[in-house]
Amino acid sequence: MAVGMSIKMVREALSRAMAERGWSANYTARRAGIEPNVIYRIESQETGERLAWVTVHKLIRGLGLTYSEFFRDAPGDEMIGAARLGQALASLPPDDRGLILDIVRRLVVERSAKERDLLRAIAIALEDQRDTG
Repeated sequence: MAVGMSIKMVREALSRAMAERGWSANYTARRAGIEPNVIYRIESQETGERLAWVTVHKLIRGLGLTYSEFFRDAPGDEMIGAARLGQALASLPPDDRGLILDIVRRLVVERSAKERDLLRAIAIALEDQRDTG
């Protein structure tokens, strides 16, 4: 698994979201555009493993959720706060969003794993808005 987000946090949110919808791993994977074995690995991996951000992004979009909705029951509010900040920043004009996104990407390199996770959540929320808005 790539450096990215804690599998434990994703596993808990993914299990809840799939159960709420009554979706199987195969159906969820198909909607997310990933292989079903990725979901099976998430469900069975040890908590120390990490999951690539692009995979987390695909899962959240495949479930039709925002980051805040997906991580609503996550321990602590850091990921939700980062996602909300990213969504708030997304209301800025496109040039300003691009500037902030570049700054966040540069900051990611110099931070701890937890800080990188938070900054990446902001960056992904900004990129979502840039791609759709």
